[in-house]
Amino acid sequence: MRRRVVFLLFLLGGIYLIVILSRDLWQILSAKNRITDAEEQVEKLEEEQVKLEEQLKLVETDEFVEREARDKLLLAKEGEVVVLLPPGGGIENVELKMENQEEENLKNWKKWLELFMY
Repeated sequence: MRRRVVFLLFLLGGIYLIVILSRDLWQILSAKNRITDAEEQVEKLEEEQVKLEEQLKLVETDEFVEREARDKLLLAKEGEVVVLLPPGGGIENVELKMENQEEENLKNWKKWLELFMY
């Protein structure tokens, strides 16, 4: 009887150790996965940092500052004139309007001639 109790205690102790050790092993493996994920994230952040540093170098140049001042603040150098066009009224629209005016100024017989000759 005493042997059975000792055997049972050893068996329960062994099962307990197996459970504890397997749980610790699982934690170690999951920590390894977290390390791998963290390393990938570090690589991505380093790449992003390189891109941002390049962008910062570009932004700090005098050409960029001048272009932004011209485009967004509508500033000009001395002797230059800033021309503001209405929205949707680019150079293409101005050219089309001029062509339409030229067509309207043509005499009727010239319009018919252009229609049939071209």
